[in-house]
Amino acid sequence: MPKAITAAIIVIVIVVAAVLGVYVYFASQSSNNQIQNIEFGTSVAISEEFIPSYVALNGGFWKQLGINVTIVPFQGDPAQMKAVSAGQIQFGSTGLEGGLIAATNGAPFKAVAVTLQQADMVLIVANNSKYTSPSQLKGATIGVTSLGSLTDIMFHILAKQYNFTIGTDIHESALGGFQPQLAALSTNHTQGFFWTYDQGYALENNGGGKILIFMSSLLPSWITETLYASNSMITNNPDLVKKVIQGWFNAVAYLESNRTYADQMTSQYMNVPSSVAAQIVDQAFFAPGAFSSDGQFTTGAVNATNYVRNLMLSLNITNNLLPVSQYYTTQFVPVTTQNVTPTNIAITNQLFITEDLVPITALSRRIS
Repeated sequence: MPKAITAAIIVIVIVVAAVLGVYVYFASQSSNNQIQNIEFGTSVAISEEFIPSYVALNGGFWKQLGINVTIVPFQGDPAQMKAVSAGQIQFGSTGLEGGLIAATNGAPFKAVAVTLQQADMVLIVANNSKYTSPSQLKGATIGVTSLGSLTDIMFHILAKQYNFTIGTDIHESALGGFQPQLAALSTNHTQGFFWTYDQGYALENNGGGKILIFMSSLLPSWITETLYASNSMITNNPDLVKKVIQGWFNAVAYLESNRTYADQMTSQYMNVPSSVAAQIVDQAFFAPGAFSSDGQFTTGAVNATNYVRNLMLSLNITNNLLPVSQYYTTQFVPVTTQNVTPTNIAITNQLFITEDLVPITALSRRIS
């Protein structure tokens, strides 16, 4: 074969190889930059601890990191943890009590970041209640959702704080959801009930009740909520776990530094008047503790988690819970938030996945 033809063939081979190399490189880059679709579980559709989750979604904080998130609300933590165990949900936000029980029972996940660091329960009494202090509750009957629930835990803490003997000085009635609690309060079958402060503010606004005490005043060190990821995601796709956490905390940082936006998004997400939204934002983002800024499992957070665990055992809510050290991983925290701005300015009904936006007073809560 003439040398000129041989040289031409060599050049062609080199060019083809180079073109193929460039194609493979850009195909790889395109694959790496593809939007990743995930489902993110929450224990209910609407509650104050999920404000950052919905803002991360609807404000575009997750999408800016290449994640397309579908929020999947459940009817309580047990239902959510069942989906985690079945491999249907890989990421989400869960209450500490339900998470500890689920992990002990073998649910394949770990807590990856601390989120809400305050006890968000309040004791609600009637507007015309004679009680002006919890110390006056001797003889009262207090509503809880169910025995062993977070509301039940709060009832026991309150009784201990004021030296009430349960069953003699103070009584509890397990009534289930929010509407039965309101009915019992309005007919004086109970003299109060435990719920979250967002509902307390809403009731104060519409005249349905008033807050007697914030349980955070008795529990300055408490962990209510954590983000979680499945063990398989932590092992096989840690970068995706990191992005989910990053987007969530970017949303928190923006909400904390942009009060008008925080009020607006909270009002629209929770379907409450702006005055109530402002109260919720004050408590959620600017009260002591409130949302963590970096997700760290600090010594205080770990101690608070141990306190909750030991309390659950002492109240016989369960007879076995795994050690706290086995419940979480510090692999992804602390988070350094990024200075980003939202791409949308409002939450709309069309962006909700499994439920229409309804007033918070009509919803069952995670506490049941």
